[in-house]
Amino acid sequence: MAKPRIVWFDQAVRDLESISDYLATDRGLPIALAFTERIQQSVALLQTFPEIGPPRIFGRHEGRILVPRRFSHYLIFYRYDTTIGDVQIVRILKARDLSFLR
Repeated sequence: MAKPRIVWFDQAVRDLESISDYLATDRGLPIALAFTERIQQSVALLQTFPEIGPPRIFGRHEGRILVPRRFSHYLIFYRYDTTIGDVQIVRILKARDLSFLR
């Protein structure tokens, strides 16, 4: 079976950039770089284990959550579409900032 393709939604890319910019300003460039690297490593893991995150219902949508190590107060929201073999990275948010789920 082929590995799933990773597809980043535009909003997820903006989330990653925004959080990285914030961390660079607030905590320093090394932390921002470590965050970006950890997110990329976590997402890469989904190619091998696309169902690693627990399934959830977000408002009217089904999806999964992946919690990156060392940055566990951030959540990666994704969907695994088995019909086309894609892992879709939907959002990256701070755990307390979940208003999009309503």
